[in-house]
Amino acid sequence: MNLFNQLVVGLIGTLLGALGMRWLNSRGAVRIYRKLVYQKGTGKPMGIYSDNLSCSIIVPIWIEIHNDKNTEIVIRDFSLGFYCKGRFVSKLIQINKQYIKEEGVEKEIYYGKEGKYSFDVSKNNFEKYELLYSLKKEESNQYYDEIKFHYCIGKKKYVKNFMKFDTPWEPMEIDVDKDWVEIN
Repeated sequence: MNLFNQLVVGLIGTLLGALGMRWLNSRGAVRIYRKLVYQKGTGKPMGIYSDNLSCSIIVPIWIEIHNDKNTEIVIRDFSLGFYCKGRFVSKLIQINKQYIKEEGVEKEIYYGKEGKYSFDVSKNNFEKYELLYSLKKEESNQYYDEIKFHYCIGKKKYVKNFMKFDTPWEPMEIDVDKDWVEIN
């Protein structure tokens, strides 16, 4: 075999090896689990709360992201949205931080990843995040019948079911989860 043929065979072998490694690294799955919890500071669960002047929805939630791929992933803009009859109507506000008084000392609590709702999860690993969403009725006086999760992995956008409502903006408390629930 002459030198040119050896170069061609070596180049083809290198390309096939690189493609094979890329395919192997992309195998696996990304799974996201959620758990409704009590809000820090107030101790209230997810709910729609009303006082004399306004009404708002509060969603304290933990998420756990499992990355079974052999490559790091980035999940961008993990958010919640109101829907009515399957159509998007409004986005809940991602709370970055909250001030809580404990034993007379004011403490700053960050949600998400240091106040950000985008997450990077290293290969074959999992991460847990505490999130808090809120929206006042006055900020989005929209009728809704369900809430869905929104997030992006790479260029792909995902919308996943979360919860349905019969009576929007009706004051209620929703029980915390005793176990993790997969978002699907």
